[in-house]
Amino acid sequence: LLHVLRYKNITNHARQKYAGMVTCLDEAVGLIVSALKSKGLWEDTLFVFASDNGGPCEVGASNLPHRGGKHTLWEGGVRLAAFMHGQMLNRSRGGAQYDGIMHMADWLPTLSEAVGYPLTRDELGLGNGPHSLPPVDGVSHWKSLTGNASFPRTEVLLNIDPVDNDNWYGGYAGIRVNNWKLLLGNPGTPNDWCSPDRSGRGWEQEHNKSNLTCSHKSRPANAHVGHMLFNLDIDAAEHNDVSASNPDVVNHLMTRLKTYFNSMLPPLNGTPEERKVDPRSNPKYFDGVWTPWVNSTLTETWQSHTHPNMH
Repeated sequence: LLHVLRYKNITNHARQKYAGMVTCLDEAVGLIVSALKSKGLWEDTLFVFASDNGGPCEVGASNLPHRGGKHTLWEGGVRLAAFMHGQMLNRSRGGAQYDGIMHMADWLPTLSEAVGYPLTRDELGLGNGPHSLPPVDGVSHWKSLTGNASFPRTEVLLNIDPVDNDNWYGGYAGIRVNNWKLLLGNPGTPNDWCSPDRSGRGWEQEHNKSNLTCSHKSRPANAHVGHMLFNLDIDAAEHNDVSASNPDVVNHLMTRLKTYFNSMLPPLNGTPEERKVDPRSNPKYFDGVWTPWVNSTLTETWQSHTHPNMH
């Protein structure tokens, strides 16, 4: 409550609460840093802070200047805030922006290489070694972060949702290749540039943005063609669909998207029957914890001790 009350100047209640939550998180990060320094561990620490998705506009977040938010394939939903700090990073890039494309799956190989255990072909699932890990989709950025190596990733599959079978890609899909981003179907809502009020003025006015509202139910105004193409180098806010003037780019990205589609595993919720909730998954059977519940020795042991009469 005290964190929220710091922001009495914010008249939008959702935004006020959101600001208090972010401030609380900021203080918690500060406590972690202080503890590491007090123990003499800070100089040997690689500190990583990363979000898992864009801010949820419906509870007061704003991802300006980017479009959309959490639950969407717009940049406001998939372009995240993150930073790294450590003595082992490239000192010449201190305080600099990392311009490479990075996916969440890249953290495993990147941090593995950072601690002196770079994943080999076997460990990437590309060989037959005795200690091979299952194939991973990530690539290591460590040499780019600590030296001057080129950025290792050039494309990111944003999503394919084949459950709604109106088209081959289902309800929606998206992919980014270098600076180009292709969206199919409805990328999700909110589909515009969310700007909560603050201090009685439009948040967007305070940041010299145009006066835009945030719609949560309407379809994107420029989605009538079924697909949209954006050049993120010059239009990171996704205002201008340039698919009509770049058919070759659309075809290339569509081919890449279909390659992923043809190699993906079928979803386990593809039919109404599969979408039914399995009552055995209820966290009440696992001391309130969400956990795997099918064909698991750990699960069977847990259930036998906590709920011996469960079937």
